[in-house]
Amino acid sequence: MVTPTWLARRMTMPCVILRREPNGTDEYGNVVYDSTPAMTTTCFLSPSSQDELQDGRLGVGMFTIYLHAEVSSVIDTFTAYEIDGAIYEAVGTAGRYSGFGGGYAGTSGGIHHVELLLRRATA
Repeated sequence: MVTPTWLARRMTMPCVILRREPNGTDEYGNVVYDSTPAMTTTCFLSPSSQDELQDGRLGVGMFTIYLHAEVSSVIDTFTAYEIDGAIYEAVGTAGRYSGFGGGYAGTSGGIHHVELLLRRATA
């Protein structure tokens, strides 16, 4: 469960993994979530796509996050991530990548990193 060197050297951005739990509903009946820190780690965040609103402001940004293997047991589809003061939400399930029997630097076939598509919505 060692992150390959080529990826580990890019995972330098501080990242707080937030556990989200339901805490009632808003005036429209939508579920409201509370977030509590579950783990602090480092990650690599790579832009995937962006959509613009009519007035030129960035509306939604899609990113791929790369995380160390040890977060694999902490994250799920409701986990949020705080990176550089911004909150990101998962889009889909995480990809857990293994070393395929030791084929990557320092791995022995276990999970060596996790990838996940994130969405950052701005008002």
